[in-house]
Formats: sequence, C-alpha cells, structure tokens
Amino acid sequence: MERRTLPAVLSEADKALVSALLKKMHEVKACSNCGGLDLTIPPMNVDASVGLQSLTAGSYYCRDCGFEGIPTVFDDLQAYARFFLYLREKYGKGVDLLSKDR
Repeated sequence: MERRTLPAVLSEADKALVSALLKKMHEVKACSNCGGLDLTIPPMNVDASVGLQSLTAGSYYCRDCGFEGIPTVFDDLQAYARFFLYLREKYGKGVDLLSKDR
C-alpha cells in the first residue's frame, strides 16, 4: 500500500470538530498510528490475513492511514493536539508507531 501524504498541522476545522465531539460525547477517538479522526468499523474484507483482528471488540479502521486497531481516546483538546502533532511528525518521516503485526 502506498503511503499517503497526511496534513502535518491540526486545522481549525479539525479543532472545531474535536471541540464539538468533546462537548457532545465528552471524548474523542483518534487513530493510534496517525492521530486521524476519520475512523470507521473495520471492513471485514480488507485483508484475509488479519480477518480475525477485524472481530476485536472496540477495533476501528483509520481511513487516513489504513491502520486497524484500538483507537486512543481523549477528553481534552490540548492533549489531542499534542498527540496529533507528535504522530504526524513521525508519520511524515515514514515511521509508523504501531503496526498490524503486533
């Protein structure tokens, strides 16, 4: 899979989305690999070799980087912003902090 270029800066729109989610749900789920917010239930047919991983309770699929796993949960905008910037710096340099092989 080709590595996508992801924005390295948390946009004002993303900050507003995180604030709205915190206000409504009191938490925000973010991809543990890239910090992205575009999470969905994992598709069952992404890769037959990790099919059982798709059945893990609480598992999500990140549409930004393709990571499938348990998201990181935040209850504070500043904590999420620091996490996002750290992960995007690493991701932009070609480093994945989590892998599907774990």
